[in-house]
Amino acid sequence: MALALLIVIFQISFAIAITGFLIRSAWQLLAKQFVAMPFGEPNFRKNFQSFQFGPYSLGWSVHVVLDDDYLHLLPSAILRFFQCHRISIPWDAINLAAKQPMTKRFRQVQIGKTKVLGPAWCFAMRSNTDGDASRA
Repeated sequence: MALALLIVIFQISFAIAITGFLIRSAWQLLAKQFVAMPFGEPNFRKNFQSFQFGPYSLGWSVHVVLDDDYLHLLPSAILRFFQCHRISIPWDAINLAAKQPMTKRFRQVQIGKTKVLGPAWCFAMRSNTDGDASRA
């Protein structure tokens, strides 16, 4: 009985460790390139948004703040547990990808070397605020 319990605990711990490694790997694709900057005015915030960084999906675990200069990505509690920190991506670093997903809820952009799939509203709001649709 005790051995079975130890095996279950080991399996759960291993699954958490692998999950944490994958989550941190996804976040680090952008965190290595962009540091956190202070929020500017005006800003807009929406919590628990879904993003995909490369092959890694971070569903409902990213808070988003938009201002005139940056797309700020804030990790939710589960991401912070795995040592993910805030990222501020300048709008000039975000380029709309030529190929878009079938659904209108998401847009694919290129940020540096990383393909990012995120909520369409956050990229559309930026292009609507300055009237420049060539920016994502």
